[in-house]
Amino acid sequence: MNEAKFTKGDWKKCTMAMSPGDWAQLNSGKYPITIVCRGADVIAAVWGIEDEDEQANANLIAAAPEMYAALQQLCDNRGVMEWLEMHSPCIREVAEEALAKARGES
Repeated sequence: MNEAKFTKGDWKKCTMAMSPGDWAQLNSGKYPITIVCRGADVIAAVWGIEDEDEQANANLIAAAPEMYAALQQLCDNRGVMEWLEMHSPCIREVAEEALAKARGES
């Protein structure tokens, strides 16, 4: 199995205001955004601070490292995966495809 190359968590959602046309002017306040960051590193920026769907997207992005780790643990646990496959035969394939996609392999 290949190792994930994305920025390791914890990712946090926070808000700040900045212009999309000029990232250098962080204090412009023209376009409020939500950012997902790890320390000072910006992982993602989501426009539409007032938009419920965009905020849900930011929450999903912020949770990605933990969800990846949880899915990886499920795939690594043979007993749990065998039990899940009794109820959903394609679950291992779906889980492994999702992990591969997160690693940029599909």
